Amino acid sequence: QDSSFALYNNALSATPLCEYVARRPPTEAECSLLSLTLEYNMGLCGHLLGVTEQQDRGSLTEALETYRSATDDTVYIERPCPFVFLMKLAMINNQAHIYHKFIDREDCETFQNFLDDMKEVMDRISQRFPLMASSDEFACFSLNISYVESLAVGVSASAA
Repeated sequence: QDSSFALYNNALSATPLCEYVARRPPTEAECSLLSLTLEYNMGLCGHLLGVTEQQDRGSLTEALETYRSATDDTVYIERPCPFVFLMKLAMINNQAHIYHKFIDREDCETFQNFLDDMKEVMDRISQRFPLMASSDEFACFSLNISYVESLAVGVSASAA
């Protein structure tokens, strides 16, 4: 199994938000953000368990569904902050990782969809938070986008 497409294996912490919310009742948006953070981290736990437990498909499938659910729920965040963009990228990236490594390596259309989603989020980050997009935190995503693009080029060249 190759290691060209990297898992984003960092847990995300909403500690600053929790400390802020502890001083007053949380808003609905803050509750949503805390919930998404927990969902992402639950997905990551299942993902890591699936990877370390000899590719346990049950854990990987559960992680994939958790990531999908949380990714869909990010649309309810009215004013995305850098943390939300990071979380959304991590969830899309990790869905792609599970799909590519353990489900269907040959399905280029699905991989292209993940690539398009990642590129869209990276473009939004570049527009709103240019310094953040070039930070080390986002290097994993940029490398994975380049990797998926190289797969698409390879498939196009072999089809010609």
